[in-house]
Amino acid sequence: MYIRERRPAIDDRHLIDITLNNFETTREQTRRILRTADTVLVICNDRNQVIGYISYRWILKGFAYVDYVVLDEQYQGKGIASSLLPKVMEHALENNIYCVLGYVSLENEESLRKFQKWEFQPLFYWLNGVVIGRMLI
Repeated sequence: MYIRERRPAIDDRHLIDITLNNFETTREQTRRILRTADTVLVICNDRNQVIGYISYRWILKGFAYVDYVVLDEQYQGKGIASSLLPKVMEHALENNIYCVLGYVSLENEESLRKFQKWEFQPLFYWLNGVVIGRMLI
């Protein structure tokens, strides 16, 4: 498994499909998030097939907000995200990101547990979810 920068013309259709299979969202909303993200890191398997992605945007100098962390359903629960976490953190630090924030629905207990396992802390509850964060340094 490896991560690479997104190639919109090649990747976006598949990234949108993966997102729609994992979240209650629309094609247009996902397209907008991909289009406005500062960075989209594509996750590929050993056969160079796109199996997921991470998208984020800068919110303050040194702070990034993660819009999506998505893996194709057939690759979930296999430790892929955990194995790529050090590479993603390295990428973040190389790009002067020192704090990562995100939002998890309270209905998505499994994702919340995974992020807590990765040392993300609940910061505050908002609407039907929780804003989580992790300092990288």
